[in-house]
Amino acid sequence: IMVDECSGVGEISEKGFKVSPNPNSGSFTVVLNNELRGAQIRMTDMTGNVVFEKEDASGGSFTIETSDIGKGIYFLMIKAENERMIEKVIIQK
Repeated sequence: IMVDECSGVGEISEKGFKVSPNPNSGSFTVVLNNELRGAQIRMTDMTGNVVFEKEDASGGSFTIETSDIGKGIYFLMIKAENERMIEKVIIQK
């Protein structure tokens, strides 16, 4: 088994959004570029269970609270028009 250590994620402008801090230990902020109007945001655990969902998100920023979610690796999917982007999010406690 190979493990790739994630030391953090910086600016992700080519994807149209930024997630920080990542890894996190209680909450993280998602910043959407203005082009991602009406985006659907969904965060799932490794088995595909949805742990967070936000419909019709527009450009700007918002915070996702992770204090009630167990530590582990999650996937944040942002879907806008015909585009789907996925970012791995690590929750440490």
